[in-house]
Amino acid sequence: MREHEIKGMVSAHTIIASSIFIATVMPLFFVEHFSVYGTHLTWLYSVSGSVAVVNIIIFWLLGISPPTKKHTLGYKVSRAVRSCLYFVLSCLFFHLVVVLYGAPLLESALETFSLAVLLSCFTTVRCLCVLGPNVQTWIRVFSRDGWV
Repeated sequence: MREHEIKGMVSAHTIIASSIFIATVMPLFFVEHFSVYGTHLTWLYSVSGSVAVVNIIIFWLLGISPPTKKHTLGYKVSRAVRSCLYFVLSCLFFHLVVVLYGAPLLESALETFSLAVLLSCFTTVRCLCVLGPNVQTWIRVFSRDGWV
């Protein structure tokens, strides 16, 4: 790898890590009587939102995502809609996995789904920014041998 690519990756990961820290500390100033135990949903939403927004902005500014073949507005809108659909599907998948591992389904469904959203923000948003909403690319990257 070239030197400027390594510097770009280090700076991007530093910005993402600092956004997680700022999102963790930010509710202290805006929410009265904030504690991670008492108002944990506020903490989950602030971290999820900041991670998603910072990832999208960084990958958009650095131009890491693959170039689009079509420059029409309809293609870009359909790509954004498919990315949002994949994000929602990943939230539902993580929710199912967390419930299967023993999280309460009915008693604290909001907390469980919020955890699923946080997990999706940490994993799926970055993959959507880099790989795009192309299922064949995802299979090729995440399969065992690298091909279908």
